[in-house]
Amino acid sequence: MRIMFEPGHFNILLLPQGVWKDSFKQKLTRELSNLFSIIITPKTREEAAKIDWNEYEIAPLAIPTPRETCTICKKITTLFLEIKGINDGLYLVSHSVPDIEGFKSFFAGLFQNNRIKKYYYLELLVWDEKDFLKNESLEHLKVKSYEIFDIVDKEEFRQGVVYEITKFEK
Repeated sequence: MRIMFEPGHFNILLLPQGVWKDSFKQKLTRELSNLFSIIITPKTREEAAKIDWNEYEIAPLAIPTPRETCTICKKITTLFLEIKGINDGLYLVSHSVPDIEGFKSFFAGLFQNNRIKKYYYLELLVWDEKDFLKNESLEHLKVKSYEIFDIVDKEEFRQGVVYEITKFEK
């Protein structure tokens, strides 16, 4: 059975090539949120029937609210906003983590956007939360945009690691 997503933490920080107007940020947020919803939504009734909806809940991709109550979200948001600093950018979060196919679909489209210079990505499945909170700092790995797919395909992707992804053509 293919589960479209798992509960956890999906965090992405997008840094621009130049400066973005607010209208562009709003448009990009809408487009990414819509794409994310499509990716994690079951495609058929059969897929939906196989999901235990008491255990799984589809969470949208959105800008985090200042009153976020999740301890892990607070820690990750603080980290990502420190990375962003005073720079322009867009930070989005969800409590749904797409499966491998969804991950590839999401990032393949995102990497085509020439107005985005750099990406920071952290994924943490709910089962790894206790270990995550024990860490005072997080590991950072720098990779090229084409390398992230190889990492996923080779099953070398690691939960709780901040991936700094830069655009680079092979």
